[in-house]
Amino acid sequence: MDSRARTAQDRESKVMDSKLLRACLLLNPVSGDASISNHNLASEIWSALRAAGIWAETIETQIGESVLELTHRAVAHGNSMVIAAGGDGTVSEVAKGLINTQIPLGIVPLGTYNNMARNLGIPLNIAAACDVLARGRTRRIDVGIANEAHLFFEAAGVGVDAPLFPLGEEIKNAKWWTFKPFWEAAKLLRRFKPVRINFEFDRPVAAAYEQSLRSNAPKRRQQKYQRNRNSELATRAFLVVIANGKHYGSAFTISPHAVLDDGLFHVSVFRRFSKRELLRHFAAIYLGRRRYDPKIDTFRVAELRVSSNSQIPWHIDGRQLGYLPLKLKTLRRALTVIS
Repeated sequence: MDSRARTAQDRESKVMDSKLLRACLLLNPVSGDASISNHNLASEIWSALRAAGIWAETIETQIGESVLELTHRAVAHGNSMVIAAGGDGTVSEVAKGLINTQIPLGIVPLGTYNNMARNLGIPLNIAAACDVLARGRTRRIDVGIANEAHLFFEAAGVGVDAPLFPLGEEIKNAKWWTFKPFWEAAKLLRRFKPVRINFEFDRPVAAAYEQSLRSNAPKRRQQKYQRNRNSELATRAFLVVIANGKHYGSAFTISPHAVLDDGLFHVSVFRRFSKRELLRHFAAIYLGRRRYDPKIDTFRVAELRVSSNSQIPWHIDGRQLGYLPLKLKTLRRALTVIS
């Protein structure tokens, strides 16, 4: 047991009921508002787990410590599940350590947005989330991988989305009288314009388009896609979102029809938005009034390559990592989760 595991749990383990599930709880004590009283939070989570029939060795992660290594250690110690208590960053690191193993990921959401929990339908209340873990209903979900090296769980973004993404949290948290993040976003948008982006899908464009929900696009454009039997597509776009789940960023419902276990990305191409229209679109998402826009073309594919003659940035789960070209593919049902 890790030296930072709580002594109360050490004592409890000596009389542990053999019917209890044995788990490792990796707690990020500074997720969301957790830093206000992380000792009480740890006790609350552990007690809720214990009441739900789960005995958990609790390890509080520290800045600079490898959560991935802690996860590998938890797997090696024979735990029946590894629970990530924290925000999306913590959940993502734990998930990476469980890919292609038989050990399921449990989530106790403590972050600001908790997109992974939202995508899985896990309650944001601690006690309710622990009840979900106790039921132990597992499912296998897809994981995305970029350029054969970078794993992601929510979405990848190409274009203005990459530098705009970090401002999303500021905008989401901004008070009505605070205009700075909106001003910064507006200045950023001024520097961007739609550019020609090339796509190579793993199937004909017509098949990728047919598998997406019928859009509000003009009939002429729909017919153009339906006749395209090639796997290549070139179009001018402001940004592209390649979604694995419904939610990303500042809890934006960017792809409401994305499915976590169908082996397909939901690709949204924002074609000829003006800058004002783009801001209005994301403001509508923020206010929960999103409607399908005829300037968004959607496709569903398992693999794609995105390239451009321009220098276009890309990100995965909010981390900007480089510039096009970008190759993306799904690792189908590579992660077991409890939901």
